[in-house]
Parts: sequence; C-alpha cells; structure tokens
Amino acid sequence: MSVTRLAVLSLALYAACLGIALGQAEGPQRYFNVKAGPVYINLTAGVSTEFTDNVNLSNGKNSPIEPELSIYPNLGITAATQLQFLPLSETNTNDLRFTANLGYREYVFHPELNKQVMDITVAPDSELSFIIHAGHFKIRLHDGFSMQSDPTTDGSLSNVAQFRRFVNNVGADTQWSVNSKTQVNFGYSHSSLYALSLTGLNNSTPSFGNRPITTSRLNSATDSANLSVNCQVLSLLNVGFSSSVEATTFPGAPEQDNTAYSYGPTASIRLTQYSTLIASTGVTQTQSGNVFTGTGSAGNSGMDETTNYFDLTLSSRLNTYYSHTLSIGRQVALSLLGLQTQVEYVRYTSTWRVNSHISIATGIFAEDTSNLGTVTGSFHYRQYGCTLNTNYQLSRKMSTTLGYRFIDKVADDPAQNYKQNTVTWAVNYQF
Repeated sequence: MSVTRLAVLSLALYAACLGIALGQAEGPQRYFNVKAGPVYINLTAGVSTEFTDNVNLSNGKNSPIEPELSIYPNLGITAATQLQFLPLSETNTNDLRFTANLGYREYVFHPELNKQVMDITVAPDSELSFIIHAGHFKIRLHDGFSMQSDPTTDGSLSNVAQFRRFVNNVGADTQWSVNSKTQVNFGYSHSSLYALSLTGLNNSTPSFGNRPITTSRLNSATDSANLSVNCQVLSLLNVGFSSSVEATTFPGAPEQDNTAYSYGPTASIRLTQYSTLIASTGVTQTQSGNVFTGTGSAGNSGMDETTNYFDLTLSSRLNTYYSHTLSIGRQVALSLLGLQTQVEYVRYTSTWRVNSHISIATGIFAEDTSNLGTVTGSFHYRQYGCTLNTNYQLSRKMSTTLGYRFIDKVADDPAQNYKQNTVTWAVNYQF
C-alpha cells in the first residue's frame, strides 16, 4: 500500500468518525481537549531522538556493526462520540472511537534508509472501533491498522536494518454476560500482513533463522476464531475454558499455509487485595494447509505437531507507588515464514511512581525459541533483554521520557547472533 493510499485511508476513517456521529453524551468530555460538535478529540504531539549502536542487527562478521541516529516526530489523534438509538435509554448508548498515532522516521547516519520517501509509521494501537451494548451482550467491531519498520519486533530476524510492513486486522468480538457469575466471549478476525521492504546495510542479506528471505514470501492473511467461558465459582476464584483456531495463507508460498488449534482451561485467583494469580494451560495442534480455504494442504507435512502451552502470571501492587508483574510460560507462535515455533519465556515488568512528576518503568525478559516439526531450515535461538524508561512531567501538558533498551540474541547459527543497545529521548505535548 502506497503512502498516498495510506494517508487517504486515514483521513477517510477520521472523516467517518466525525460524520456518522448521531448523538452527544457528556461521558467522554473529561478525557479530551477539543470538541467538534458531538465528537470529542484528543490531540498529542511529540518528537523523539533515538540512538542505536547496531542498526543492522549484525554480529560484526558477516557485515559491520553500524550505529544510527534517527529523529521521529509524531502526532496522536483520538476521536470519540456516543451514539444513542431510539428509544433512548442508558443500555443502548454505544461508543464510536478512532485512534491513530502517525509519524515518520528520518535517518541521520545512513540516509540511504530514507529512500522510501519518508519512513511513515502508524502505531500498532491505531484503530477504528464501534462498541454496541444490547442487553446482556457487548459487541465490539474493530479495524486496527499499523505501519512499522523496526525489525526487532520479530526476534528471528537478523542482518536487517528495516522491515517495513503494513498490517490490517478487522473483526468482531462479543461479550455475553450470561448472569452475574458467568461470561462467554467469542469472536472472529481477519488479519493481513503486507511486507513492503526488507533492507540490510552494506549489501548484507536479510535472513530469517538461517535462510535468506524476500518480501514476496512474507505476505500473509490469517483468519482466527476464538471462544472462551469464564465462571466465578468462589468469591476469590474464577475458572474457565478457552479455545481458538487460527489459519494462515501465504499467497507467495502456498506450501507454508497452516492451521493451529488451541484449547485448555484457565483460572484466576485473588491472593490478596492487591495480588492476583492467573494461570492457563492447554494443547496446540498444528497442521499443514488452511482449514478455512482448503489451500496448501500438501508439501509441508513436517509441520504437523502437537505441543503443550502454559502461562503463569502474578500481578501485585506492593503499595500506592510500586506495582509489578511476573510471567512464566510456553506459547506456540507463527513465524514470518509460516513455521510454528515454541517460545519459552520469563518476563518481569514494574512501574514505580516516584512522585507526582517522576515515574520509572522497567522490564526484563529471557526467551528460548525453536521451530516445531522437521521443516528444512530449522532454527533455534535465545534472546535476553531489558528496558528502562523514566518519565518526567514538566508541566500539565508537557512531559519528557528517557529510555534504554538492550537485546542480546544467541542462535545456534553464529551468523544470526547480535547485540543492540538503544537510547531514546522524547518530548511530548498534549494540547
């Protein structure tokens, strides 16, 4: 999708949000800083400077380790209104919301990375959503979209400076409150990934696992359906069951098409007034071919696997100022090239509100990733990292953030190893 088409789409969605507002409510007023008729709008703007010591995710042997300095101005827009349909009542008030954070990245040390006109970015939480309340049902229609270029979001990539892709996810989720203690959730979504470019510096070959890759093999479309039930059996204990089916098609490589089925029990218990333990486990079965379209059923038999997944998450607030979360688990995830991977992880995050002006957020993680099955070009790697972000509220409308991120990737294939340090300084303003 071209930059022009993306801009037209964003403007069209914003115009739709303004144009189809049918009613006015005072509820959103306190959250927004601009009012346009029945629509409340929140505008934010910012600029950040980012320095990284290894923009190409290189180990220094196959290609040199290159630093980079980039500048990232951005604009955030959130527009919301409430719609009421006759006969008017509190139960038929529905929420229409549009959220987008738009920006572009300018590279200083390697201007050849600016050849894409501008490195336009759209944050992953950009979305047009419509929430409908109908009796015991809450229906959420959504269309989420993003444009990203950071290759570190997929840990399997190496020797890559830019991975530009557009992702669109459209779907519907329904929450059914059967009674005061039982809730049923079900939904469907269709997600499309369009790989626009994959760029490595100094003629390095972008690689995935231990295989060279091209953008034509990365385009994909995923259909997913899910169903979950949650029941309160005791005042402090909830139990439930969740299931899903996810089928992915690769137009440029139909042999990569696959389907994954997951199902298992869930539970959450409130240990104290400020601590909650959430647990889930189950089985994931993967098979070649797309169950929704019936394509790609041959040529990938090595993908057929059954594995267990689990997650144990403890969230706690120690006091008014400090809260933290610890997660340990194993999950099955789909790689860029259609391989089902098993990821075992430990993740810890914390937030410390030092005072009314200063807050500190930290994160530590360790992950071990390997592909399932016997597909040619198998890979295995481990990732370790940490983040540290300090926010200072300069005034009621202006704040500044200083952040640090470290990633260390250790793979069976030494050519995939890399370390990266990134420092970010940002200034944000809320109108």
